[in-house]
Amino acid sequence: MNVDTKIIDGKKIVETKVLIDCGAQGAFMDGWFTKKHQPLLIKLKKEIPVSNINETPNRNGPIKSYTQLSVKINGNIISTLFYISHLGKENIIFGLPWLEMVNPIIDWAKKTLKIVPE
Repeated sequence: MNVDTKIIDGKKIVETKVLIDCGAQGAFMDGWFTKKHQPLLIKLKKEIPVSNINETPNRNGPIKSYTQLSVKINGNIISTLFYISHLGKENIIFGLPWLEMVNPIIDWAKKTLKIVPE
């Protein structure tokens, strides 16, 4: 399922679609997307190995950096740590840890995501 979102980097706002993937183990941003929009990248102290869904190594190797940005979905702003990796055709993926943190209401049949502020 894809959700419209805005990535906020200071005064710069980038509109994009986010793939909701409860099988992914983090929030990820594509390396090409970061090259295009140039958020501040922070090098990890220890690289994180990456496997594809079929358990083969990701062709771009381990995750070496991350960025911390705000995302705006349905008027809600959420600070999110994104690991930078090769995501194929996706710009951003929100995985299970993000879903657990935000705990959105998802209607899979209607393909909608609603965030209820606490």
